Amino acid sequence: MDPWKAFAFFGNALFFSRFLIQWRASEIAGKPVAPQIFWWLSLGASIIFTVFMWHEGEQALMFTFLATTLIYVRNLFLTGKESKTLGPIPALIVAAGIVWLIFRGQQDAPLKPETEALSQAWKTVAFVGAVIWASRFVLQWWLSERRGVSHFPVSFWIVSMLGNALLLPYAIKIENWPVILGMSFSPIVQVRNLVLAVRDRSSQNT
Repeated sequence: MDPWKAFAFFGNALFFSRFLIQWRASEIAGKPVAPQIFWWLSLGASIIFTVFMWHEGEQALMFTFLATTLIYVRNLFLTGKESKTLGPIPALIVAAGIVWLIFRGQQDAPLKPETEALSQAWKTVAFVGAVIWASRFVLQWWLSERRGVSHFPVSFWIVSMLGNALLLPYAIKIENWPVILGMSFSPIVQVRNLVLAVRDRSSQNT
């Protein structure tokens, strides 16, 4: 196997295993929770995929992983401890930065021939999907800062499913198997966490 592909599959295994751990912890708690190991696995996998996407010439996805790496680090500090609320401004700045980095990456960095040959429609799908996919953790970070503890809001899972729905067809189009595998199994965890979140919210309102 190509060493780069093996490197990416290892990162994908970390990404997938983090949600299995998170899913199990959530089933035990009866609501979506964010154990600290989830953020450590996210951080390691994100670094791996940032490097892999740089090698692949997939700028939209590369800058997405790079930006969310910073959010994973912040969640590590928020997990299991109270934190002073910072409000929405830092998260909005990061969101704007993510969009700008993705746009600059698509405009300025060299692309692989296969990616360059894609139609503008597919490039738009990749751009919009990458922005939505990254924004889910910006949203999660913002709401965690407001609460003072790392957690997964209902909106996180909804945005995750929307981003997944756009990036999976793109990954299939460019035949990027590490991303295809990750995006194919993710909806299972997303839907289950959404069910747990809605059920927990309903129980709190009764």
